[in-house]
Amino acid sequence: MESYDPEQCPCRSRRYQDMRSNTSIELLQNEGCTHVITLDSLITNNPLLQGIVNSGLNHIPCMTLDVDEALSELDSFLGALFESIMELRELTASTQSFLRRIILKKGKENMTKYHEVQRYVAAEPFEHLAVKREIKFITGRFLICPMDEAPSTPAFVCNNFIRKLAFHRLSGPEFASIAAPPDTVIVRIRGEFSAMPALPTAPAALPYLMTVFKAHKGSFRWITNTANTIISPVAKLCACLLRFLPPLVHAFCQERSLEVLELHGVKPNLWWAIASGGEYCANLPSEVYSVFIADIARCFEMNPTDDSEDSLPAAVKFFIQCAMRVRRERSSSHAIRIRVGADGAFWPSWTDAGQPEELGSLLFKEEDIYWLIEWCIANSVLRMGDHVWRQVRGSPMGLACSPIWCDIYFFKY
Repeated sequence: MESYDPEQCPCRSRRYQDMRSNTSIELLQNEGCTHVITLDSLITNNPLLQGIVNSGLNHIPCMTLDVDEALSELDSFLGALFESIMELRELTASTQSFLRRIILKKGKENMTKYHEVQRYVAAEPFEHLAVKREIKFITGRFLICPMDEAPSTPAFVCNNFIRKLAFHRLSGPEFASIAAPPDTVIVRIRGEFSAMPALPTAPAALPYLMTVFKAHKGSFRWITNTANTIISPVAKLCACLLRFLPPLVHAFCQERSLEVLELHGVKPNLWWAIASGGEYCANLPSEVYSVFIADIARCFEMNPTDDSEDSLPAAVKFFIQCAMRVRRERSSSHAIRIRVGADGAFWPSWTDAGQPEELGSLLFKEEDIYWLIEWCIANSVLRMGDHVWRQVRGSPMGLACSPIWCDIYFFKY
C-alpha cells in the first residue's frame, strides 16, 4: 500500500471530529491517530441521503423478500406435496397443473404485496443529482460496509484506515504473497481447467476482500468475495459434488450406529448435521425446556489445510470414502456425472465409471473429487491492488464450498 500522512487523511477534518473512533487505534496500534468509524448518518449533510441511511438500506434485497426465490421453493414444495399425499397424487396431470398455477399465482400476489408493505422507503431518490454527488464524495473518502447482525445498517470507515488494516491482515500467517501479477494467475487458473470445456466460462477476475463491521466487538469480519470471479464455477462444482453425498454418509453412520448398538447396547447419533431449517423444525420435540446457542470463533480460519492426518483435506477425504463405500455396496455405478445447464446450474447423477464424458457434462470418479477438493484449497487466492495472496491457513469465508468443508470437518471430529 502506498504510504500516506495520517494527519492529512480526509477524515481528520473538523467536520468528522466527533466520528473518529478509538477502535482504529486498538486495531492498528502503530497508527498513532484515530480515524472515522461511525454509524452516524450525519456523515452526510444531504437530507435525502440521510433519510435513506436512517431508514435502513432496504435497496439491498433480502433473501427473505426475494419473490422469485420464494416462488421456486413454493413450487418445489408443491411437487413434493403432490407426490406424498394420496388424494393429490390421484388427481389427473391437468388438474395438478391447474392447481399449481393457481397456488403460485396467489402466492406471488401475496408475496409482492408483503414486499411492498415491508419496504421502509417507497422510492429512494438515488437518481437525484445532489444525492449522486454526495455518494461520490462519501465513497471517495469512506468505505460503506454492512454491520454484523444488522446488515441493513451501514457503517462508514475511513478508506485509508481500512486499506491499511486489510494489508495488515494479509501480512499475517494466514496468507502468503504470490510472486506473479493478477493477469498471470488468471491465465494459469484458466489453463488448468481448459480440459473441462463443459465448465461455465468464468469472468477474468480474482476474488477480493470484503468486510463487515462488528460494532459490539469493535472489530471487522473479513470475507473473500468469490462471486463472479475466475474461481466461482470451480467452487460451485466442488460444493455440488459434496452436497450430493450426504444421504450415503447418513446411511454409513446409521450402519455404524447399529453395529455399536449390537455390541454395546447403546445407539449413538453419528450423524448430527441438519440439512435445512425445515428439517430442524420438523424434528423438534413437542416441548422444549432449554435452548443452548454456541458460536465457534474463527471456524473457517482455524481448519488446518496442511498434509497432516487431522487436516481439512483428510477430513473431506474421509467423508467421501464413507459415501463411496456405501455406494459400492449398493450399486456398480459409482461415478458422478454432472450435467451443466444452460444457466450454469449443475445437475449430479450416478453413472458407470467406464462411461465416456458427454457433451455438456463432466464425469468424476472418486480420485477426481479428491483432486478438485485439493485444487480449491490450494487456490484460495485473492487480489488487492496489483498484488495476489493465497490463503495458507483455513478456508476463505465467502467460497461456495467453505461452509460444507466446515460441516465435514466437524462431522469427523
